[in-house]
Amino acid sequence: MTAPKKICFIYPSRNIGGAQILFERLAIALSKRNKIAVTIVDYSDGFLASRLENYQNISLIEFKSIPLNLEKDMLIILPLSHLIDLGDFLNIGHSSGYKILFWSIHPDNIRHIVYNRYRRPLLKKNLLKSLVRNLDEKSNIAYMDGVNYKSVQKVLEKGTVKSPVYIPIPMTSIRTKKMKRKGVKQFSIIWLGRLSNDKVNSVIKIIDECAKLKDKYNIKLHIIGEGIFREDIRKYSDKVGVSCEFKGVLINEELTQFLCENADLGVSMGTSCLEIAARGIPSALIDYSHTEFPKDIKYNWIFETSDYNLGG
Repeated sequence: MTAPKKICFIYPSRNIGGAQILFERLAIALSKRNKIAVTIVDYSDGFLASRLENYQNISLIEFKSIPLNLEKDMLIILPLSHLIDLGDFLNIGHSSGYKILFWSIHPDNIRHIVYNRYRRPLLKKNLLKSLVRNLDEKSNIAYMDGVNYKSVQKVLEKGTVKSPVYIPIPMTSIRTKKMKRKGVKQFSIIWLGRLSNDKVNSVIKIIDECAKLKDKYNIKLHIIGEGIFREDIRKYSDKVGVSCEFKGVLINEELTQFLCENADLGVSMGTSCLEIAARGIPSALIDYSHTEFPKDIKYNWIFETSDYNLGG
């Protein structure tokens, strides 16, 4: 199969998160390979637009009205969660001629399609399942990791009938010798990631672990990231007496400098855990949850994970 020469990423977003960074890195990697022309669809002030504006082989289509006017010879890549928005994006019929690849980045992507009825109340659940099943069988869905693959197979009530398709993302180690650790008596733990509905309970779990050890060890938790649950987390850390510092959003050199000067251990999920590990810092994975964690939940070192899983 001939590799496509034109690839378009549809991910309009002003937020900074692991998914946005994955799209950014994949766009950059492809733009440098075999003279592939990369296009991104984003807000004029969106994350991808601001991060990729200086790359010669990447162009921007501003997301301000739909349907989008995209060339038929492009391979279009977008998150699986945007499946039911595709008709609005492209105004396509049954014989559109578009080549489309959906990327399952979060295990809840499939649930957002099938069970969030407020988005498309007239679409039947079985019809949506049938559509996703057809895409899966034709390899029109790629998966971030094994957890994403299994979440789709579970909703479709299918067994593992074929090997999942993963997308590798080039990531260079950012290790540095500028480490703070000599002579420092305080043990610093890092959380990196959004403070959102699916992650707030993970942060609370980490705070609870710190609270159990605070009388025996001098522990400080640094939270890098922003979100609607920031104040809830701050109040909870104050309540249980855990020293917690909120650093806001840090990326690139700022993130590298802070981690290498302050981190003894990173506990996070998804690409955030990879970001910490790439800087030579011991990193453990924690799962996500929309409800309170069980008391006996365990963590995994990132080097012990399998199927590229980064939290489930």
